[in-house]
Amino acid sequence: MTTLCSTGDEHCCWLKGKPCEYLRENAGGRRWLCVLRHELGMWGKVHDDPRYQPIHEYLSSKGVADCGVYPGPDKTCGACGEVG
Repeated sequence: MTTLCSTGDEHCCWLKGKPCEYLRENAGGRRWLCVLRHELGMWGKVHDDPRYQPIHEYLSSKGVADCGVYPGPDKTCGACGEVG
């Protein structure tokens, strides 16, 4: 699924009240770019990468779906309104 957040003025990449450290604006030909996803080529590899593990742990503690599958089944993104 390509989220609406990847093209709009807002993004869904918030962690602890701040944009994710791996989020870049207007990079790689996209409005919003995940550096890890860009580097590794697919979300499955991102989810397995040690750099992503603290993010996974944080999201899991909040009951939020992992990046790449956000907002998750029957959930609504607070940034763009897309339903998973």
